[in-house]
Amino acid sequence: MSYAENIQKKAPLYETETDSVYTLDELYRMLYETLNKLPENYRTVFMKSFFEGKTHAEIAEEMNLSVKSINRYKQKQWNSCGTS
Repeated sequence: MSYAENIQKKAPLYETETDSVYTLDELYRMLYETLNKLPENYRTVFMKSFFEGKTHAEIAEEMNLSVKSINRYKQKQWNSCGTS
C-alpha cells in the first residue's frame, strides 16, 4: 500500500476529530505548497516515493539517475521541508 493510499484510508479519522488543529484539506494544502517550493527533480522524487510507493531503484531508473542521486535528493528534501 502506498503512502497516499494509507493516508486516504485513515482520512475519516482526521476529518471527524473535533480537537484536530488542521483539517485534512488544510494539511494537503500545506503539503502541496511546500512541495511546490522544491526544485522539479526533488518534487518528482518525493511524489514517486511517497505517493506512488516506488523504490529508490525504480525512481532512479525512471529518471535516468543513480540511486545515490535519489538518496541525496530525498535528504535535501527533508532538510528543505524542515526549514519551511
